[in-house]
Parts: sequence; structure tokens; C-alpha cells
Amino acid sequence: PTRRSSDLAHGQGRQGVSQLVRQRGQELVLAPIRIPQRLLGPLAPGDVLVTEGAGSLAAVGASAVWSGEIDGTICLQNTLLRLRPTLGNDPRFLMWWARHAYGSGLFAAAAAGANIYHLGAETLRTLPATVPPLSAQRAIANFLDAETARLDELRERRRRQAGALEEWE
Repeated sequence: PTRRSSDLAHGQGRQGVSQLVRQRGQELVLAPIRIPQRLLGPLAPGDVLVTEGAGSLAAVGASAVWSGEIDGTICLQNTLLRLRPTLGNDPRFLMWWARHAYGSGLFAAAAAGANIYHLGAETLRTLPATVPPLSAQRAIANFLDAETARLDELRERRRRQAGALEEWE
């Protein structure tokens, strides 16, 4: 069935001023800071973080999964959206959906702005997502995780081969 992304997760943006998780280029960077839970909703393992705004459409919608790497209450920086999987949804599937939406240009097409492009939580909630049963979500996420790991390993081997060739010459 086709559902809106709001059926998958609760996108929340512009909630805080913390600099805990922020974007640097195409990656999300962690910088520990503790904020009382009553001020901001904390991150939970499995939350998918999506860049809400950027000066380039190419950077809007880059995503990562929060896995609880830092103990304590962890909150968002205000240029990130949080997608929280609802019961019956695999967080890895949600992350792969977000990566698909980024890579296919869905996020860029939905972003608005002149100098700074914004995706926004309300816009994110309206984007379509095909959501299979949980068992299929897990199978898809397992496959994509394994294939990505295999490709990463092949890239690393290629890098080592190129280094060995340079040393040999």
C-alpha cells in the first residue's frame, strides 16, 4: 500500500538550538551536549535524521540513522528533521526510504527557497512512501545493508590495490 511519510514516522524539525547533531558537507557530525528532556524531545535509537535545509539542493535530505552512540539525552540541531518509525516499521527501512527520496531527487523537488532550500516537516509528511509488511521491510533492509557492505569492501580493496600499485612503481 502507499502511505504518506507521516504514517511511517513523526517528522519534527526546528525544535531546538542544540548543536549536537549538525551537518558538515554530506555527513552528519555528532558533538555531545546534554539538554534537559523537558526542553526538547530526545533522540531515540532508530530515529532517522534528515537535513531540513541547506544552501544547495544537493544537500537537502541527506540522512543517517541515530543508533544511540552517545549516552544521555540527545537533542536535535534545528536544521535536522527527525523521522521516528512507528510500531510495525523497521528503522532501517525508513532510512533506506529516506536515502531513496534523497538520491531520486524527491526531497530536492519538494524543497522550497531561494538562497537556502528547506524541506520542512509539513512537506516531508506529505511525501508518498510505499510501505510493505514488516517482514518485507526487514528483508529489503537486510539486502540493502549487505549489498552496501559488499560494495564498501570492494571500494576498500580497490583503494588498497591502487596504493600497492603506486608503491610498486
